[in-house]
Amino acid sequence: LEKAKAEYAKLPPSSRGWRRARRGLAAVLADQRQVPQALEILTALQREAPWDHQTLVAHARVARRSGYAAQAVENLSAFLAGGSPT
Repeated sequence: LEKAKAEYAKLPPSSRGWRRARRGLAAVLADQRQVPQALEILTALQREAPWDHQTLVAHARVARRSGYAAQAVENLSAFLAGGSPT
């Protein structure tokens, strides 16, 4: 986990792959059963760019797998309704 964090931290926020790297870090955290931290990262990414469907899907997958299905459905419904996911 620490190695993954170090690798993902190498990318500056202005770089092209930064959002993908943050989603990757969230996936690693979720795999390590650190779901709240993973959801925190994904939620922050959603707030920065509500149009980013890849982050929305990643958030829904982590939430669903981890017993937060209601939150996943709420976010997806808000996105489809044209609102901003929470």
